[in-house]
Amino acid sequence: MRAAFCDPAGGSGADSMTLAWAESTDKKVTLLGLVEKKPPFSPRACVEEFAEILKKQGFTRVTGDRFSGGWVVEAFREHDVHYEVSEKTKSEIYQAFLVLANSGQVQIPLHSKLIAQLQRLERRVIRSGKESVDHSVGGHDDYSNAAAGALVLASAGLRPHREPHITILNIVESRPIPESVWNRPPSYDPFSNEGVSGRSLPRIASFGCPTTIRSSS
Repeated sequence: MRAAFCDPAGGSGADSMTLAWAESTDKKVTLLGLVEKKPPFSPRACVEEFAEILKKQGFTRVTGDRFSGGWVVEAFREHDVHYEVSEKTKSEIYQAFLVLANSGQVQIPLHSKLIAQLQRLERRVIRSGKESVDHSVGGHDDYSNAAAGALVLASAGLRPHREPHITILNIVESRPIPESVWNRPPSYDPFSNEGVSGRSLPRIASFGCPTTIRSSS
């Protein structure tokens, strides 16, 4: 199963607008692509750009959160892409992602910003007693939100091996794919092991050494 997830932004603040797509095969779910548009930008122009990327990747629909009164739904529709509001909250997406990751079912490229955002997630207990997973105060999760959303959607039908506590995994391999490689056109395959200046790159991130997400009081 393949799925795409968008984390919209208004273009005038500090948040980037991101798009990710993933695919599940056998017992693994793999992040295939991740695109960022840094502010400032025109949100409608960004939607047009993302819609073209989606269609080139074979998608006619994308999922995302309920952003700014729903303008993003109409904006994607103008470019023949159906934007569907996620049934899960961001916190629920992160918790579902962490279950997948800790059961060894997730493969992601060694993208430094994405990994950093995942490792900085925090767990909070709100007044109702429920747990919430989100970025720290003043932090960002543009990459992690889109990536986790796409991976969770694409994982439909996969059965986690176990139900761990809310944890996040450190990356065993530390050498990231250079940004110049990651930002190549959508036709570029980040899993092809193509090297830079003749050097080979790691195919995927290796997961291991679970550590509990920081709790925020």
